[in-house]
Amino acid sequence: MYRVDEGSGKKGWVELTVDSSLKVDIERLENSIDTVRSNFISEGKVNISLDYGIAWFASGQVFLDWVAAQKKSLKDFKEQEIVQ
Repeated sequence: MYRVDEGSGKKGWVELTVDSSLKVDIERLENSIDTVRSNFISEGKVNISLDYGIAWFASGQVFLDWVAAQKKSLKDFKEQEIVQ
């Protein structure tokens, strides 16, 4: 999370790193981000970025729903990127 105070120009950031061997539930991650934000950067506009190597989906339909929500199609993915 990165923030720049528009009034004073002060900058600040908080980083959360998770080992690649851990499987992280997205809802728990969102809750953790909300908690960190409210405890450390509670005011102003905040930019949040997420870098990840693998995304797991409960089913193929959940994946297809996610693809549609991102306004993408299966053609946007390389064949070796999708493991069933």
